Amino acid sequence: MTTHLTKDPRETPEDIFCPIGYTIDIISKKRSLYIVRELTDSPKRYNQILKSLSWGITPKILSARLKELVEEKFINKKVHNTSPIGVEYSLTERGKEFIKAFKSVEKWSKKWNIIK
Repeated sequence: MTTHLTKDPRETPEDIFCPIGYTIDIISKKRSLYIVRELTDSPKRYNQILKSLSWGITPKILSARLKELVEEKFINKKVHNTSPIGVEYSLTERGKEFIKAFKSVEKWSKKWNIIK
């Protein structure tokens, strides 16, 4: 997947590629960060995620973001062979490490971005 702000790192020389910009491109897409955060504590099914984020996401956007986050290996998609077929999403190791790294940004944000 190529992002609109930076090129795919597989196609960009190292001296031009910005890993932070690439990561920001992934998580800054509408509601992507909220989806990743929603999976922090446990795997969830599509409808559980949709219900948790019902304040600001449509089924179409959720489906698109889940597909992109799976492609970027932030989340896993596990299909259960049940009737009806169940799909469960969980964080990959990459997604878990991102959450750990993002905790410092969260701490900084809480300190400096207080709504008054």
